[in-house]
Amino acid sequence: MKKWVYTFKSIRVDTVEKPVLGTGYSRMALEFDMASVQEHHLELGLLQILRDRTWKMNISLSAMVIFAVFSLLYGLLKIGLRVDFGAPEGALVRNIYILSLVLSFLFIWILFSLRFGITNLKKEAVEKERGPGTWKLIDEKEWDRFYRLWKLAREKEEKDLEEFKNKLATKDTK
Repeated sequence: MKKWVYTFKSIRVDTVEKPVLGTGYSRMALEFDMASVQEHHLELGLLQILRDRTWKMNISLSAMVIFAVFSLLYGLLKIGLRVDFGAPEGALVRNIYILSLVLSFLFIWILFSLRFGITNLKKEAVEKERGPGTWKLIDEKEWDRFYRLWKLAREKEEKDLEEFKNKLATKDTK
């Protein structure tokens, strides 16, 4: 049976209280602990993905999405195009409508379940290996972009702090 290998990194996300510069207030912020970065390799088979619990949960999500879209389409057909689904002339349109509804539902259900199932299995593997906690999972191909953005945010934070200190120093000398 075919196996898929997923390579990704996990990083701990901590919730910290940070002061808001220039005020007496503080705010809660998420901070990534770069010392906790660890690489993972996960090998998944089709049966593991199909046995995941997300298949059951995504039935209702898929149904809500599809029924909302197809309700609008039904209204457009019924009111806008004046299609009579009960008449013999409307039987073809009704059959196409029902067939497309069922196929769209199955497609969306499979799409959501595969995506969320793989993500769920990754999270379970990280928690099993590293323990419970809040973990950010980043695919290997997206790591460079994540690291670059994290570094830019860190530099901006340090620059803002330096500007605030300089502003306070110039204020004190006046």
